[in-house]
Amino acid sequence: MRRGGGWLLCGLVVAWSAPGLAQVAPSAAPQATAPGTTELSFFSEEAGLTISVRPDGEEGASWNLVPGIVSGDVQALCETPCRMRVPPGHYAFLAGVHEFEVDALGPAQEWYVEDSNEWMFLGGVTLTGLGAAAAVFGAIFTGLAYAEEPTNEDWLLGGRIGLGIGVPLTVLGAFLWAWSYGSAELL
Repeated sequence: MRRGGGWLLCGLVVAWSAPGLAQVAPSAAPQATAPGTTELSFFSEEAGLTISVRPDGEEGASWNLVPGIVSGDVQALCETPCRMRVPPGHYAFLAGVHEFEVDALGPAQEWYVEDSNEWMFLGGVTLTGLGAAAAVFGAIFTGLAYAEEPTNEDWLLGGRIGLGIGVPLTVLGAFLWAWSYGSAELL
């Protein structure tokens, strides 16, 4: 699926920024835009986060399960906080390695962006795996403890410890995993 405007965007950004893109403080007053263009402003908690665009205007070749990996060609445009003008269209931008889509249809848009966090991803996957394994073995030991007559108290204690440690680790790991992908919010 081809979405035009990427090459035009790159040409306009180069034309408007002879020495490079101007870095604009978030509190700076907005400038008047040319008719038909959209002024995009990008802000992040992490100053200097690179904003890039896919020159062909298409999304990545595949959905990245691991944050920190960018597939396909990208062209760096500016570092946050920054502002640029683009013609109307649909664009695939990246904030660091987090990809998001922008429909440039209005006079001005402000975006708050965050990059993906590879360490949080690895920690989330690890905690989820360890927690799930502990919970499964805890459930097995608990079931085996009640299967014996009389109840095997040692196996029951081991099962409760496995469940008590495994379930919270799985939940914590799932939250870390989900939060590791970055974000882009239209303000």
